[in-house]
Amino acid sequence: MSSVRRTLYPGRLYLLRDEFNDDRAVNTINGTPAVPGPGTRLVTDTNGKIGIVAGLLNFATGAAINDGMWWSLPVFARLNGQVQGWRVFPSDTNGIINVGLDANTSGAITDCLVFAAAGALQVIANGGTAVAVGVYTATAYEVKAVMRASGIYWLIKGGAFTMWTLLRPTSLGTAAGYAAVSAGSGTSVFTADYDRGPAHIFLIPALAHDTFTRANGAIGNTEPAGPDSQGAPILAWTGATWTILTNQAINTPTLPTTGGPLNDGELLTDPGLEANYIAGLCNSLDANGAPTVAQSADVHGGAKAQQFTATAANDRLAHFITNPIVGGWYRLSVWSKRSAGGNGTTAVRFVHTAGSVDVIKLVTGANYAQFVATLRAITVSGIIVYPAYELGIAFDTIISDDDSIKIFTLSELIASLQDVATPNVVIDATLAAYTEGTQIGIVARLDSAAAPANFIIAYQDDANVKIDECVAGVYTNLATVASAFAASDVLRLDLSSANYRLYKVTSAGVATLISASTTNVLTGNLHGLFSTYSANTFSKVTVMQKAGYSIPE
Repeated sequence: MSSVRRTLYPGRLYLLRDEFNDDRAVNTINGTPAVPGPGTRLVTDTNGKIGIVAGLLNFATGAAINDGMWWSLPVFARLNGQVQGWRVFPSDTNGIINVGLDANTSGAITDCLVFAAAGALQVIANGGTAVAVGVYTATAYEVKAVMRASGIYWLIKGGAFTMWTLLRPTSLGTAAGYAAVSAGSGTSVFTADYDRGPAHIFLIPALAHDTFTRANGAIGNTEPAGPDSQGAPILAWTGATWTILTNQAINTPTLPTTGGPLNDGELLTDPGLEANYIAGLCNSLDANGAPTVAQSADVHGGAKAQQFTATAANDRLAHFITNPIVGGWYRLSVWSKRSAGGNGTTAVRFVHTAGSVDVIKLVTGANYAQFVATLRAITVSGIIVYPAYELGIAFDTIISDDDSIKIFTLSELIASLQDVATPNVVIDATLAAYTEGTQIGIVARLDSAAAPANFIIAYQDDANVKIDECVAGVYTNLATVASAFAASDVLRLDLSSANYRLYKVTSAGVATLISASTTNVLTGNLHGLFSTYSANTFSKVTVMQKAGYSIPE
C-alpha cells in the first residue's frame, strides 16, 4: 500500500535512536546518551530492576509500577506523520509493558500501547481508560506510534501479526511527546531491542474518506484526501436513494407501490381507516380494553380518522400482520395528534411479537405528526402497529389516521463504495443524527450492492448497538449491547479475517469496546453505510486497511 513519506531533516536519518549497544548496570543508566544516538536517557528505577545487557534494555521482575525509561532529547513535537518505534520481548503474558509517548518524563505514560495481563493488548489515549485492541503471546513485537494532529495511529508487527497491522486510531491529544517504555506491574519481565524516531514523516494511507462536504444532490464520490490530509482514492458510492443534504449523507429508501392485499405495496387492508365504523371503531382495527372511540372528521387524509380515549391503562387499538418475511426490513408508520388533554401518556406503539422490537412514541402535539419505526422481522410471529396505546392512568384523547406497514428493498438500505480490494478493514462512520425506532450504521464485507446476500452490519437500534451477520440471506445477531445514542457518535468496525471488534467512540474521542468475537462472513470487498430512515444522517466515513502497511524505517 502506498504511503506518504517526507524527510524532515535532510541528511539526518533519526531524531532519536537507541540500540542499547552499551552494557550498563542497574542504577547507572539515568542521564546517559542513547547509543548510537541521538537522544538522552532518563530512568526512574525505584527497586533497581532496569539494566542494559547484551544490546537489550532489560526489566527484571520486581520493578515498581510505572518505573521505566524516557528519552528527554528530543521531545517529539506534535506533527502529523511523526513516527516512533520500539521492539519489545515479553517473557510471559502475566506482566504489563507500556510503550508510548508521554507528556512528562515520569509516571504513567500518557499515550501508550499496553501489553497487559492475561495476554491482552490495550491502547490508552491521552491518559484515558485502556481499551482492548487484541491479544499477544510471549514473543517479539515491533510497535509504531504514528502521530496525528490530534491522536495517534497504533500499529504492531510480530506473533500472529505477520504484517504491520493497525490496532487503533485515536483522536485525543495534541501535545508533544517523550518516547518511553515502562513496567506496568511488579511482575513485568521483558526486554527492549530498540527505540527509534526517524527523521521523516509517514502518513497512514486511507482506502476511502468522505465528509460529504459538497452540493446537495446525488451522493457522488469520496474525497481525494484522507482524515490526516494524506492522499486517498476517489471512489464512487452506490445507492440511488442516498443523497447529500447540507453536507451530510442521508438515505430516503423508496416504498413499494405493488404487492400486498390491494397490490399497492401496502400490507394493511385499510391503512387510511376508511372502512365502516361500528360503535365508533373502524372495523379494520382491533380494540383491547374499554376505550372510548369515535369516527372523526379531523383527518390527515381521506374522509375518516379514528378517535381514541382510554378508560384504563393498556387500553389500545391495533393492526396485525401475520407471517412477515423473516429477514425482511419493514417500515411501520402512523399519523397521529392529540385533540384533548395534557397528560402525555397516550402513545403510538410498534411491536414485533417475537420481542425484537417495542418502540413507544408519545403523542403530545396538537397537529398531525408522523410516527415511524423500522425493523427486521426475526421470526414469523406477527408485527403489530398500535395507532393508540394508553400507558398511564390519566387519559388524553388522540386521533390517528393513515397507518402503514410496508417492506423495504434491502439494497436501498445500503450505500457501498466500489471495491477496495480487501475484506480486512477498519471503518469509522460518524452518526450525526438518529431517530428512535430506526437503524443507522455500517455495512461491511458486502458481496453485491444490487443483490446483497452476505454481509455484516453494525448499527444503532434504539438504546442498543447491534452487530449482525447475513449469510446467504439468513441473519444472525452477533451481539446486542446497551449503548444510548449521542449526536456525532462514531461506530468503528475492525475486521481481521474471522475476528471482529466493534467500538463506539464519543464525539469527545472516548472509545468503548462494544463487542469482540468472530464472524462467518470472511469475504466481500464492498463496505459503506446502512440506514433505514431519511432523518438519520452521517457526517463522515473513513475506511482504512487493517494490515499490510509498508512503514519505512
